[in-house]
Amino acid sequence: MYLDFLRQLMPPSRTSTSTTASMKTRQPTLANTVVGTFSTTDPDTGDTFTYQLVAGRGDTDNAAFTILGDQLLFNSSPDFETQSSYSIRVRTEDAVGLSYSENFTININDVNEDPTDLNLSNNSQIALNIGGSSSDYGHGIATDSNGNVWATGSFNGSIDIDGDVRFVQV
Repeated sequence: MYLDFLRQLMPPSRTSTSTTASMKTRQPTLANTVVGTFSTTDPDTGDTFTYQLVAGRGDTDNAAFTILGDQLLFNSSPDFETQSSYSIRVRTEDAVGLSYSENFTININDVNEDPTDLNLSNNSQIALNIGGSSSDYGHGIATDSNGNVWATGSFNGSIDIDGDVRFVQV
C-alpha cells in the first residue's frame, strides 16, 4: 500500500524528445578516437541516459563505430577517399527504460595528406625545375594520394628521376 501511494505521488516518466550530438572529424583520425558526444533532451529533469547503436532505418554504418558512455568512437581510421560520410542510428534510454531513436550522419573532412610514396613505371621520366641559390640538392621526393609531387630541401638547377628511381643532378 505504501509503494502504491508513492507511485501515485511521483509524476510518470516521459519519453525523451530528442538526442543531439556534436560530431565533427577530419582525416586522418585514428581508431578509437572520439568523434562526438551525445546529449538527450528529456522533459524529466535529472534523468540519466544510456546510448547504443541500434538496427533500423539509417543504420548503414553502425559497425564502423562504438559508443562508450555518451561518446561515439571510430572503430578504425576513416578515409575520405574511400567513404566521405557515415550513417548511424542511435537509441537513448532513460533509467526507467523509455527510449528514443534518431539517425545521424557523420561527415569526414578531406585534408591534404602527407606524401606516402613515389611510383614510376619503367622508363618514366620526371624533370623538376626548382630555382634557388643553394647548392644543396634534393633531400626527398614523393607523391601524395591527391597526385601531387612533393620535393623537400633546397635546390638549384633541375633533378631528373628515371624509371629505376635513381636521382641524377643535371
